[in-house]
Amino acid sequence: MNSAIYSQPVEVRHKLPPIKSLTSLRFFAAIYVVLFHESANPGHFVFFPLAARFVASGFTAVTLFFVLSGFILAYNYDRIRSRREFWISRFARIYPVYFLSLLPAFITPHWSHHPRPGAIGVVLTFLLLQSWWIPLSGSLNAVAWTLSVEAFFYGAFPFLLPWAQRVRWRTFLGFQVAYLILLSAPPLLELFKPTMLAGLQLATWLESPFPLVRLNAFVLGVYAGVKFRRSMHRRSVAPGRSVKLWRLIPATMAPLILLCMPPAGIYGPLRTGLLQISYAFLIPLLAEVQWRILTNHVMQMAGEISYGMYILQFPILLVYDDIMGRLFPHSAHNSLLYLAVMICVCYVTFRWAEIPARLAIRELLTRRAVPIRTI
Repeated sequence: MNSAIYSQPVEVRHKLPPIKSLTSLRFFAAIYVVLFHESANPGHFVFFPLAARFVASGFTAVTLFFVLSGFILAYNYDRIRSRREFWISRFARIYPVYFLSLLPAFITPHWSHHPRPGAIGVVLTFLLLQSWWIPLSGSLNAVAWTLSVEAFFYGAFPFLLPWAQRVRWRTFLGFQVAYLILLSAPPLLELFKPTMLAGLQLATWLESPFPLVRLNAFVLGVYAGVKFRRSMHRRSVAPGRSVKLWRLIPATMAPLILLCMPPAGIYGPLRTGLLQISYAFLIPLLAEVQWRILTNHVMQMAGEISYGMYILQFPILLVYDDIMGRLFPHSAHNSLLYLAVMICVCYVTFRWAEIPARLAIRELLTRRAVPIRTI
């Protein structure tokens, strides 16, 4: 490989131009999750009540990631010419940093951040299979279960894409109505004392890391991406035209209202389902946005390191707390300093670990040069 390509950040791309506004959206989703987890630490940021309620829903950002993942894949791929090469590219995209994220659990003493998984949990986690065994889904890295779910989505995408391209919208709408009815079952079961416990158990399962219960978010993203790509083809335009505010504001307000609702409890699955649908409407509109605040170089780099910010947040916290505890044993945790350290570490990881490893894996397994595009 030519080392000159590392003189500036690079990203593996497909033929279509990247959607810059959605690259920035990844950063906001990642920081949303980080703020949610930081809100539980001493020395955390102080929010006024409405903002605190919004931050308390930060865990739902994984739903946005799943919808966005399906949308971007459907945008990048009109068809899968080689499933093997697709799966190699996805493996190269997520596994190097994922692997790094698991190592601090072995070299720091603070195992209290993670359940003790045992040999089975360790093996399943390294194989990206831990989400299929719910009690072990948080092994080694508490947020790594989402990558296990994402790996399942990548495996299913070559089969979902042709279906999403040919399914009629009325049929797809029928699936979504049936899905919302299923998500409404827990609160309905709670109305009657004999089925109250069953309602709670169903709600817990529907919000679990199990990949199949998360699949609809990805399917919605794929379907929205297919429709968006067809719309681009009909209009013969690239993403980035201006979008009317009267369309964007209500599409933005819907998820904001849902996210500011009190902790959902047994209504959690229904709120998640409504969030999935609202994101499927919002993401295509945001893809048309060309505001400089979202498309500038800094925000593009922030979006590129967002994967590291998400998957490395707990490992960095483990090492950060360990080092700070040794150097300053009487100092309280400082969330702002931790956030700055995390962003710097993720930038370094992106430039000198994630990208080189991604390119090396793809060239090694495909035996040919990898197309790249500078940011």
